[in-house]
Amino acid sequence: MSVFENSVPVAWRQNEVVALSPDEAYTAFADTDRFSRLRGDGLLTLEDINLDSGEVVRQVVDGGGAEYIEEPFEWEKGRHFSVVRRHTKGILKGYTWAVDFHPADEGCELRFAADFYPRFGWARPLLWLVVRFVISREVRHIVDQVRARIGTHRQGAFKLPAPSAESGLANEGRLQRARDQLVALNMPASVVDSMLHLIREETDLDLMHIKPVAMAQERGFDEEQTIKTFLHATRHGYLELRWSLICPVCRGSKEEADDLSRLKSEAHCSSCNVSFDGDFDSSVQLTFRPVAALRPIEAGYYCVGGPMRTPHVVAQTNIEPGEEASLSGDLITGMNAPQLRVASSGQLVALDQLGTFELTASSLERIGDSDAIVLINRTDHQRKLSLEEGEPPTDVLTAARVIAMRTFRDLFSDQILAPDAVVSLQPMAFLFTDLKGSTAMYEADGDATSFSKVKAHFDILLSEIEGHHGALIKTIGDAIMASFDDPADAMRCAISMQRRVHAESDLVLKLGLHYGRAMAVTLNDRLDYFGATVNRAARLEGQSSGGDVVCSRTVYDDPDVSHVLKSAGLKLAYESLQVKGVEQAMDVVRVEVVTT
Repeated sequence: MSVFENSVPVAWRQNEVVALSPDEAYTAFADTDRFSRLRGDGLLTLEDINLDSGEVVRQVVDGGGAEYIEEPFEWEKGRHFSVVRRHTKGILKGYTWAVDFHPADEGCELRFAADFYPRFGWARPLLWLVVRFVISREVRHIVDQVRARIGTHRQGAFKLPAPSAESGLANEGRLQRARDQLVALNMPASVVDSMLHLIREETDLDLMHIKPVAMAQERGFDEEQTIKTFLHATRHGYLELRWSLICPVCRGSKEEADDLSRLKSEAHCSSCNVSFDGDFDSSVQLTFRPVAALRPIEAGYYCVGGPMRTPHVVAQTNIEPGEEASLSGDLITGMNAPQLRVASSGQLVALDQLGTFELTASSLERIGDSDAIVLINRTDHQRKLSLEEGEPPTDVLTAARVIAMRTFRDLFSDQILAPDAVVSLQPMAFLFTDLKGSTAMYEADGDATSFSKVKAHFDILLSEIEGHHGALIKTIGDAIMASFDDPADAMRCAISMQRRVHAESDLVLKLGLHYGRAMAVTLNDRLDYFGATVNRAARLEGQSSGGDVVCSRTVYDDPDVSHVLKSAGLKLAYESLQVKGVEQAMDVVRVEVVTT
């Protein structure tokens, strides 16, 4: 390569076959941090360096004291990856490392290749001995561990095993106590066991940010139950909350805090050279890590630039000025919203079709047809281009989602936003209730009897909210405010509330329902919601006659809500109402549930 011109390398090649598909083998061996841990490498000290061109390279000091500049990895998912490291001192000028994955009769053939460039002629025999008797043996030992693990692997993506020095650190007595307590709280035993298995067996790096939604999706668990299990484990002292600001480009954690109020509202990713705000819908996520008494963790990286650090990036290549590179056209098969990105400039183009793309200082444009993805660099600098999934990840627990959960609000009422922070949330359904004629009831029946009735009605409402995946936001006298991610869940809950209150008491319930975006804010040391959506939901409750549900057309027009109402066979009335605080009349649907 150009950085090692006029140098003759000490070359090393080694082929190994494992009983995995190329995609499975790639997922395992492209996890270069895990591979480095198994080799026994040490923790890295890292510094991102911004070049005049806008590109970013890493200056690294490894566990053995070697210092080098690491260029961005290059890869094509399921096929190969490689990296160039230029040493700044020592006997090496630098080296290249690459692994290719090829189909074989027995599974996948791994083709390891490395070229080591000595700085001094006398170092060549020494490098040859290291390559022949150390590196070759280390790689074969890791491959042998993989072969042994294949026979016992049962579920999820195949991974390289964690080093025994890390996986043997869990406190077994405390793990058993955690299991007993969580199962006693009616947390699903399968979820609890999977969570504790992660803590027992995974690497320190994997345990720095455990994602409950990702675990649920991988193992087929109910997502809500899995999140609740992690929240209860945290409240009982076995896990810690980790709030993170996630870079929208590399999707790595750039700012962290254990308390929501201390999380910064913006961050800069030095690796991608971009700044971004903390959007609760996408950029702020909640992960978990075990407390030190359960499993001590050494935070840090053994390798930070490998392909599996950014699994949404399907291919990445570095292109010299005036040169072109080609990516296989079939890489986009099965991708969600594929797109090409230039790392240094943020230039982005949706990949609707294959072709030849030209990169200039100001644009990235398709200029011709091709059966591959051909990239031409017309700038004066090396550029890193990435082929990536454009759709946001579905396996993260966003702040917007978790703070809307009743379990979170009940267990972590002390987790509040920073003072004066106002956060826009994803669209949600808001349900308001109130009792019709409650003032007259208190006058006629007295405080004690009336309060007993109100409390019993609250028990009904709360059980229905929880049973329909909702969250209680607050009570306001005899009324409640609740939120739901899914408007269909909100409608099912509202119908069930009316039926149960009518069947189990002599109270008359009024209900209003609206769907849209809201703002989150801290009031009286608790999270609360406000905004036009919340106001309209409250006003619609005021239009309820009792025994009915008054919902906006926004709610009614949702296909799942329409299906719920059609299946219920309830009488519907379409109205246009003028509600207080809203300038234009609102189109609403009155759902007659019970006769009062």
